Amino acid sequence: MENRCLVSVIVLVDKDIELLEDSVRSVLKQTVVSLEVLLCANRLDPHVNKKIEILIGEDDRVKYVPCDNDWKKSEYVNHGIKNSHGEWIAFLECGDKWLAAKLEAQIFSCLHYEVQINCTNVHVDKKSKNVPPNVYDRYLPTGTYSIVDLLHNRLIFFSSLLIHSSLAFKCGNFPSVQGAEALAFLLRACCYTKIAYLSNPLIRCYGVGERHISMKLKRLINTDFRKWRNGLKKDERLRITIKYYIEWLGEPEIVFFRYIKLKASKYIRKIRRIIKNE
Repeated sequence: MENRCLVSVIVLVDKDIELLEDSVRSVLKQTVVSLEVLLCANRLDPHVNKKIEILIGEDDRVKYVPCDNDWKKSEYVNHGIKNSHGEWIAFLECGDKWLAAKLEAQIFSCLHYEVQINCTNVHVDKKSKNVPPNVYDRYLPTGTYSIVDLLHNRLIFFSSLLIHSSLAFKCGNFPSVQGAEALAFLLRACCYTKIAYLSNPLIRCYGVGERHISMKLKRLINTDFRKWRNGLKKDERLRITIKYYIEWLGEPEIVFFRYIKLKASKYIRKIRRIIKNE
């Protein structure tokens, strides 16, 4: 039987290699001690392998998950998820750092709001013309939100995500939508649960969260979502379609226009019942 732990942390080692040790040590300092740190890295890079050996020698919770050189970001992450054993799965991009209470606060938030996914506010170290450090908490207080609320307020960060393992496997592989992997994955996840958000900045990072996405990228996200949805069972597919319109577009009435053409009362009754329950 596999050794279970509370949290599996998947560290994407594809850039900022010099900051890898600082990133991993910020995970090892978490108040949640029942965790494993899965370093998903290129198996052919000797410089990375040397750093990983040092980290494994310091703490036996650190594990190496070798990946192929030509893999995309999503394939690195999916390989990490496949090798994880935690009840919860968290993600960290190399170069970002966590505050010590991050995981504990996120798990408590999920249990409090009875949801299966959480993201947090961040502190941006690198100043930008558009977004000065730590402005995000001006927009949203702690609570539960739709994916659109978080997107409009630039609060979708790969390194801030915590998701229950059962939901992660239900959502399938991490989508290979380059530049918006986290957003495309959240679009699937939010069809099953609301997203809990913590306004405390529990991460230090160098990027700016996704906010404005091009029409081309939005089409890619929608195409990926439909492919995943079409692989579901018929009844589940109908429910997911309705949640998609509610969460992504915020317009459940669009669903009626889609299905009213079928002139099948059983669909209309199902749709009304699902929306009422939501």
